[in-house]
Amino acid sequence: MVGALATAGHFTGVEQRKHLASLALDTIKQEQIPNAEIIHTNVTAIDFSAYGAYYLFNPFEENLFKMGRIDSSLELSMEMYNQYTRHVAGELARVPLGTRVATYCGLCDEIPAGYKCEESHFDDALKFWRKTKE
Repeated sequence: MVGALATAGHFTGVEQRKHLASLALDTIKQEQIPNAEIIHTNVTAIDFSAYGAYYLFNPFEENLFKMGRIDSSLELSMEMYNQYTRHVAGELARVPLGTRVATYCGLCDEIPAGYKCEESHFDDALKFWRKTKE
């Protein structure tokens, strides 16, 4: 929503928790943000070729650490972390050269070979990547 309010770009959020997706949708409607939407689904259902750039906020790490979990509505595990990370890495590997990815507070295991970190801020918490090689 912040990106949509700050730019002319169109932003699609993906959230697997129904109550959080509903909250985001309600906020988008209430604030009348025409260039933002939320999809209630799992990341493994997303075809990344439908989008041009990506922002990953601390993706999937709640599956690794008991502290910092969002809630207890999902079963979390190392296997889920590996599944989600492999899916995202595979999708990012298929997008065109020049594709940009921003990551915040993540391990970046989902960033495949061929991406270069071009910039970082906040003690490397925020990183900007570009696909430079196939």
